[in-house]
Amino acid sequence: MDPVEVCVVHVAADAAGRTFDATVRVLAQLGLRQVLLPLREGPLARSAQQLEVRALQWPGNLLGRIRALETELAALAGEKSFYAVHLHGAVACLLGSRALRANALRSRLPLTARLLFSPQLYDSSSWKSRLTGRLLRAELAPLHSGVLIASPGEAHVLSRLLERSAEVLPPAVDPAFFQVLRQPATRPTVLAGGTGMEAVDGVSRLAVLLNGRQDRVALAWLGSVISAGRAQLEAAGVQVFDGEDPAGAARLLSGAAAYVHLSQANGHLSALAQAMAAGVPCLATDTLAHRVMLRHGETGLICAGDLDFVEKLILLLRDASERERIGQAARAEAGRLFTQRHFETAVLRAYGFERVTLLPRKSVNAA
Repeated sequence: MDPVEVCVVHVAADAAGRTFDATVRVLAQLGLRQVLLPLREGPLARSAQQLEVRALQWPGNLLGRIRALETELAALAGEKSFYAVHLHGAVACLLGSRALRANALRSRLPLTARLLFSPQLYDSSSWKSRLTGRLLRAELAPLHSGVLIASPGEAHVLSRLLERSAEVLPPAVDPAFFQVLRQPATRPTVLAGGTGMEAVDGVSRLAVLLNGRQDRVALAWLGSVISAGRAQLEAAGVQVFDGEDPAGAARLLSGAAAYVHLSQANGHLSALAQAMAAGVPCLATDTLAHRVMLRHGETGLICAGDLDFVEKLILLLRDASERERIGQAARAEAGRLFTQRHFETAVLRAYGFERVTLLPRKSVNAA
């Protein structure tokens, strides 16, 4: 019997995330064939050239989508030997977990096939998140052998909602941030970022509070932002840099006196990890995820609100030695936890590999 190619199947509603890209690259280094089933039309991953993309016509109703996914997975299982099926995002986990339990698909899946779930559920406070959490718990319970994969902050949310532990994927920071030399500008410059319009509102308020003083502070936003957010920031006197290019973002951080991260969500911590890796003293909203990332007073500062941000930031700007101390400690912490090597190790562990293991491209025979 001819050998069947081993593959990993990714199911994702949005395949443009950095964590998805980084995971695909790690698996590609092992020689694993990877197939992506996107649940909707949209931007593909930057690493799409390392994937076989099978675009499908998805029905509008929920049951039809589940059946379409079940049919496609069953067809794929007839062509290839599944090493793993990885469901990315809450929608993919809900649809995919139901499809995986179908008899037609279960009979085709190898008993050793690994199931991985990345729900990307960062918040448990809103009614939508609570409802999604209950649905996930009901759908994932029968697939108890599957591996949950989460960011540091998300892991705590998922452990409470799903009553299961998760494999934690640390932020994967580009080497450019670790390599850049610190060159603080003569005039103190503060970079800021965060998630959603809530962060835009917070940075806009911070700009007003800071620049109502005699000694004005240059404040700039680093990271992507929707057009309405960009207009609001610029109206508040905040310059906007998209930060998409790692080398360019690292250069901007090298001259920053501090970095402010505003977010109530428990995910999207890459920007904060990058600032730490660049040796910038960081101030962040008081959330569980940020407390996981920063040790208050040692590797960064946790702030309770607008005035607390302003007070701590002013004290930091007035004390160069304190900025140096916290920035160096943050960089050392990032070097211990947030390198690409740490991310790769966590991905391989979640997929059941040791770091030194190399899986042959063709190693499993059809049953």
